Amino acid sequence: MTVVAIAEIFGISGRRNELAALLERFERWAAGEHGCRRYVAAATLAHPSRFVLVSEWDSQESLDEHYNSQAFAEFELDLDGLLARPSQLTVYSADEAPAREQSPDGPARRGLISRASGDDAPTVGGYVRFDFQHRASAPKDWSRSARALGPGASGASAHRQR
Repeated sequence: MTVVAIAEIFGISGRRNELAALLERFERWAAGEHGCRRYVAAATLAHPSRFVLVSEWDSQESLDEHYNSQAFAEFELDLDGLLARPSQLTVYSADEAPAREQSPDGPARRGLISRASGDDAPTVGGYVRFDFQHRASAPKDWSRSARALGPGASGASAHRQR
């Protein structure tokens, strides 16, 4: 089952560049994790200190491994002092991932749909719509679980204790 996680991160305006650099480093690392199909961080147009992270995973287990990794705990520690408020996370799952549309303005770019695979498949304009299971989560305080590691748990925690 494909899992898509969307996180909104609300940075402090005066520390936007630090947050952007951290997200860029973490994006490169996370994209190479086992089970990660895509990991993208982007700033919003209206509020440049607000970022959206979109990640696509092979399974819920792959996403859980990501969130339980030492690298993610260090990322959470590094976020300390860079956030204006807790982040928000929403996770979606689907039985099948949509095919990637080649056209820049095609239906798969406008929504999570894929070409029909059979004559009896329910279609809209020749495309099958996938119904995603939506599972919203409470706002995430990225630093809370990292604090549980305690002093000296990682290089990032030593950095934060200066």
